[in-house]
Formats: sequence, C-alpha cells, structure tokens
Amino acid sequence: MFTFLWKFTGYSKYLRTIGTGFKPVLDAEKIVKMMSYPRGVEGPPMRRSYHDDYNYETHGGAMQQPYMPGRWQQGPLPPAMNADVDVPVDANCGELRASDRGTVVHMTGRVQYQRLNRFICLRDSHGTTQLVALEERMDLIKRIRNIPLDSHVEIIGTVDKRPANTVNITMPTGEIEVVINKILDVAAPKRKLYELSGEEVAIRTGKRARSSVLITSGEIAHCGTEAVRKRFLQRTHNCGELNESKVNMDVALCGWIENKRNDRFVILRDGYGAAQLVINPLDFEVSRLLQTAERNTLLTVKGRVSMRPSHQRNTRMATGHIEVKVSSVEIIDPNEPVEEDRNDRENIAMEFQEPQSGLPPGDVNSYCERTHTCGQLRGSDAGQDVVLCGWLGSQRTNRFATIRDGHGTTQLLVPSSLEATLGKKLGQTTLESVIKVTGTVCARPPDQVTEKLATGEIEVVLKELTVLNPAKKNMPFTVREHNRPKEPLRMKYRYIDLRFSDMQFRLRLRSRVLMKMREFLINHRGFTEVETPTLFRRTPG
Repeated sequence: MFTFLWKFTGYSKYLRTIGTGFKPVLDAEKIVKMMSYPRGVEGPPMRRSYHDDYNYETHGGAMQQPYMPGRWQQGPLPPAMNADVDVPVDANCGELRASDRGTVVHMTGRVQYQRLNRFICLRDSHGTTQLVALEERMDLIKRIRNIPLDSHVEIIGTVDKRPANTVNITMPTGEIEVVINKILDVAAPKRKLYELSGEEVAIRTGKRARSSVLITSGEIAHCGTEAVRKRFLQRTHNCGELNESKVNMDVALCGWIENKRNDRFVILRDGYGAAQLVINPLDFEVSRLLQTAERNTLLTVKGRVSMRPSHQRNTRMATGHIEVKVSSVEIIDPNEPVEEDRNDRENIAMEFQEPQSGLPPGDVNSYCERTHTCGQLRGSDAGQDVVLCGWLGSQRTNRFATIRDGHGTTQLLVPSSLEATLGKKLGQTTLESVIKVTGTVCARPPDQVTEKLATGEIEVVLKELTVLNPAKKNMPFTVREHNRPKEPLRMKYRYIDLRFSDMQFRLRLRSRVLMKMREFLINHRGFTEVETPTLFRRTPG
C-alpha cells in the first residue's frame, strides 16, 4: 500500500502526509531501477521521465497517460541514468529543460515548420522542441532542405542551451535546442494515391467531378491571345494532379518553363502546380527545341507519366515522385490560330457540364447589357469573356470582390497588372453600389474552391469596371444574411430589404405565379383583365 501511495503522490507529499517514520518502507534501489527501465537486453532506457517509468513498472508497456507538468518531481538525473551518456535516451518534445544540457537523446515527431534550412520545429503529443543543424554539417542542411512539412522525423541529437537572444519564453522548451547528430528516418506525409473518376464521384456524392483542364487566373496572365487560351483548354491533365495513380498514362500538358537542368530535365508549371519533364537525349529534335527555349516560354507537351528513381525523388514537390517522359514538344506562337477539334471539345463540354441555374431563357435578353447572371457561371464557362451587372457585395485588399444579383454571387479578381488602376477604383467604390464588370471566367485554385456557392469553382478576372449607381457610405444597414436588422427598420428601407436573396426569390416566384394565373384565365377561359384604380389600395412606402 505504501508503495502504491509513493507512486501516485510522490515522495515529498507522502512524507508530509504520513511522516518520516515510514522511510525504511521505501526501496530506493527499486525506484532507481524503475527510472532506468531498459528497452531491451543491455539497451538504453526507454524513457527518462518519471511518469513513463511508473507506467513501465506497473503496466509493463508504453506510456498510458499524457505528461502533466508539475506532477512529477523535477531535478537532476539519478546516477544510474548518467552511467552512459553516449547512449541516447528516448525523450519527447515537451520534457527537455536547461538541466538536460549535454544529454544525447533519441526523438521522433512531426515537422511543424522549418526555417533557414537549419532549424526545425518538431512536435509530438507532449509539446514542441527546436532542432538545429550546425553550419558545418552541410549533409544535414541539404537533407533538411528537402524535408516537407508534416513529415515524421526520427533523429539523434544533443541537448544544448539556446543563445540568450533566441530564448523563447512562450515555450516550456524555449531555453534549449537539440543539435542534430544524425537523421535516422524521414517519413513523408501520406498522399492519396488513387483519385476517384467522375462517375465514382457522382455515385458517392451525387456531384459531378471538377474538370482538371479549367483555366486558372495564373494561367490567364500568360494567355495574351485567344490562341494561347485555347491551348490551355485543349490539355488533358494539369501539372498538379499527376501522381502515382497516373503512371503509364499518356498525357497532354500546357504550361511555361520554370527551370531547366542539364538539358535533360525541365520543370513545367501551370496554374495548378509543377511537374518534371525528362527529355530523351537521342531525340535530337526535342532536345534542340528545348535548349533554345528560355524561361517562361509557353509549351504544349505530350508524354507518358513514369515513376522517378528512388534516389531522385523530391519530397518538397507534390509531384516529386513522378516524371513525364516527353514524346513531343511544341512552342506556342501567340499569333498562330489553333485548329480546334470541334468533336473533342463538345465531348469535354458534355463530360464536365454542370447543371445550370434553371433561369428562364428570357432572363438575359437583348435589352440587357450583361451576358450572364451572377449565379449562372460554372466550370464549363472557363475561358469565356462575360459581362455581369449587380450589387457590390464585399471587397478585400483591393484585389478580391463579390458581385451579387437576384440569382447568385460571383467572385471577382483584379489581376496584378491592373491593381494600381482598377484595384484602386474598386477600393473606392462603396458597398451595395450598382456596378457592371467585364472579364474572363477562370477556375479557382484547387484549395480555394468552395462548395457553398453554386459558382464556387470559378472567378472572373476583371478587365473593366463601371459604377452605374454609387451607394451612400453610411447605409442604414448592410445586406448580410447572418445579421439582418429588425422588421421595423427593414420596412422603413424596403428598397434595401428587397436585395436579400430570399426576398428576390419571392418577388420572382410571385411574378411567375401571377403570370400563370393570367395566362390560364385569359387564354383558356376567355377572361379580360381590367385595372380599375378604385379597386386597388394605395401602396405604402
């Protein structure tokens, strides 16, 4: 029983509670043996922390409960644990302190971030610890440079104090750092090796798969002419989606040269990512063509996806495990028209056709300056020049804005080249102003796609912005679905209240119902509609 109290309350608390008369009951040799519990035959201790020794002694296994600071006694290590300082002891990322300086430790954890190619913040369930590679250890620095974030790393290192000007008082381990002696293993973060096809996505989620050949805003910047834009739309895959599941697949890519190396390796980039191209040295025509090409040259490439050799894999790239063996290359001439295969384009359009907004055909007619409504554009419209009209819903950083009408919302993007002029004009425009915009539909980056909006996979890159009717700076209330004013204020400013999406829907529904009633009574029952002013009540407001 006394041994049980010892393990759960600590020696000091036990003495204060029971008294000093029970000291002989405690077996000091057994306690030291617990604290240096071996991992194997003549192996290093499994854990140096006291709470782990308790779990090994009582449960015969790994630590069963998290580390709680202050529960276990702190202080210098017992002599039994310092017998062999060259043998690394297992340590977690939250227990090392300044008193552990000089201890050789064995640590594992996840890379939270890295900086300057020398420093790594290692995290596990107990906390974080800073790892550092010495400047003269170029082998470690080169390896750290290629370690991606969220990788699991196993190292052996020596605990050392940080320089005084780099101490981080916000971290329990902020006074120390672990100097890396050896990197034992690096496990890259798991990637999905298999992507669902469009049919499987439709079966499992009821949604159509997003097209991988939609043109993005980054690609729009490289599309000076319509011919270049059509080249991007004619590709079969983008550079960012290539992975192990595409091995032995023939692909057609379009992008620009980001880097070249040894006249055999070329990094091709598009709006989705980058991929490595490998040129056959015996293919003199392709080799000569790429040798003369400079950076940012637009190319269309055809080839076959293959796995990289294990010693050439780049864990920092999303496509670092594969490469594309080039069979043909063509430099894009912006002034040369592209012959479009109409049948192929119709098939692609049918494959990725999204359901439209269900608007009647007469909604956008010859009396309107707009070509589409704000809720009508989909991924199949990528690459088109459109004109939209509506209310300015929101804006941020003079680059992003939303335009809204009674049918939906569309995101607007100001390109970097027009940020000084068009972005400034957008920033000076008050919210809820009536605007007309002209631009090109492009696909959003994959990590910015939102399923909450019907138009969440596209955005419009602006070319022109016209303010048709500016709004006042101090509006009685803003049109926000999550923060509606009370009904008396809404009734007072009814013309603003009617801009909410549900009110717009009811107005259009009421109009359609009344029209159907009139068509039935007049066309099928012979009624005549007569509007007598005395039969109508005066409209308030």
